[in-house]
Amino acid sequence: MLLIDIFAYYLFFLKFLLMIVAGLIIISSIDDLFIDILYWVRVIYRALFIKNKHKPLDVEQLYAVPQKPFVIMIPAWEESSVIKQMVDNTISTYDYSQYSIFVGVYQNDKETQLEVNKLAKLHGNVHMVIVPRDGPTCKADCLNWIIQGVMLYEKKQNMCFAGIVMHDAEDVVHRLELRLFNYLVDRKDLMQLPVFSLERPWYELTAGHYIDEFAESHSKDLLIREMLIGAVPSAGVATCFSRKAIDALALEDNTVFNTDSLTEDYDISFKLKKMGMKQIFLQYGILTTVRRTSPFTGKVKTSRQNDYVATREFFPNNIKTAMRQKARWVLGIVFQGWKFIGWQGNLATRYMLFRDRKGVLTSFATFIAYFLFLNGAVIFLIYKLFPGFYNFPPLLEIGTLPWWLVIINLFFLTNRIFHRMLFTGKIYGWEQSLLSIPRLFVGNFINFLASVRAMKLFASHIITSKPLVWDKTDHSYPSASQLQQMKQKLGEVLIEKKLITEYMLNTALKEQKRKHRPIGEILLEIDALPLSDLVEVLAAHLGISNAEAENKLTKRGKNIQ
Repeated sequence: MLLIDIFAYYLFFLKFLLMIVAGLIIISSIDDLFIDILYWVRVIYRALFIKNKHKPLDVEQLYAVPQKPFVIMIPAWEESSVIKQMVDNTISTYDYSQYSIFVGVYQNDKETQLEVNKLAKLHGNVHMVIVPRDGPTCKADCLNWIIQGVMLYEKKQNMCFAGIVMHDAEDVVHRLELRLFNYLVDRKDLMQLPVFSLERPWYELTAGHYIDEFAESHSKDLLIREMLIGAVPSAGVATCFSRKAIDALALEDNTVFNTDSLTEDYDISFKLKKMGMKQIFLQYGILTTVRRTSPFTGKVKTSRQNDYVATREFFPNNIKTAMRQKARWVLGIVFQGWKFIGWQGNLATRYMLFRDRKGVLTSFATFIAYFLFLNGAVIFLIYKLFPGFYNFPPLLEIGTLPWWLVIINLFFLTNRIFHRMLFTGKIYGWEQSLLSIPRLFVGNFINFLASVRAMKLFASHIITSKPLVWDKTDHSYPSASQLQQMKQKLGEVLIEKKLITEYMLNTALKEQKRKHRPIGEILLEIDALPLSDLVEVLAAHLGISNAEAENKLTKRGKNIQ
């Protein structure tokens, strides 16, 4: 067979493959377009019929509800490097007092035990629960032991927590998180806050693609999911379960989370839906001064925009680590989800299950599409560089079926880029919005690798019957300076609580520049608010007692702006 014949057969194969892949991507894209349309219909409907009838939830309403006790549970396997930072920052961030933190550690993880012991001695509301087996097992197992520890604590203290909140050791919490849960826990059984990636510089494309994916998913997709089926999959963090939900889940087999699943947070919402429990995805923002770091220059910029009550964290910036993390998600949601959940529920629920599981196929289709594009580019160059080369019909002839399939795909790609840029820009600003374009292709490559790994692991599990264990991602936590940048200034907190006006703050800031004294002292000087109100806010802001806060104000301590 001549080389020219081989080339001819290869071109035929590429054209056939192009039509198959383009068709699959179009089907998936129509599905995505349907969700986009539902989102915009929802936005328009709420603008026309809801917003004028119902006032948005005010921060004052959150503070008006008496505090109920909550549990923050943190599963920890080999988290000695970050657990102290996370717990200390959580305690100093929450504008809430009635909560306890329970950290689950394994009996063979002595380093993490040591760190949690130190935290328990330092903070009276931190408790350690030791999992009585060597780790890692699975995250669900650790969570179940934490819940057992919580219930034992309740019996000893003769009390009952109103809700249990899931967090991981890399989470940066929002100050109003528990206020929001406290406001709704009597009416909702599963409450999920958005999860957003912390900002990354322009060159960290692997970590950066999480910025875009979570911004779109947690600004649009989960809202539509709740609207269609009344269920919200837990993200594994920033999820609050009512005590009623925990008790109902425990009744089945005395365990709350499925220890056979690597994504125990995903299938739990389906169990609660079957029980008739109410679920909500909370997208609640407060207009305030937000500080963002430019991904190009590294300079800190401020703007007035919605600060969403959400959990933020660093995601992996290494392709191998990101691939392993996403492979665990694919394993749990697609393969184990199919095994444990099947295709139960009404048409809308099954449609959402299809959306959750189609990613395995579309990641392969997208990867093949890149392969076809590369082939097309090489063939085009061959024809340009070697005009005398035997001229076969091109892969794409105007007006043919492959040509129209590619044109339709380009339309859908433009739509996808538009929405990715829109939601990334909404949370992070225009610079990160622009970066979402190259990161879209990086994300597709990582998703392909994750799907391949997930399939290999699941096949091995089926063949060997070996259990799938907790393939934990190494965690990092923001530095002290990064955390400080994210915190509100004292004056902004006072405005948020409507204790002072912006005019009062601006007057005080001018005086501060002239007198070089703490902003709190100046606010008292100009009679902007009573001492008692300032003491209470300052104590919560700095994570100190009211007495210490009053001492700072009256004895000219450190600058407390």
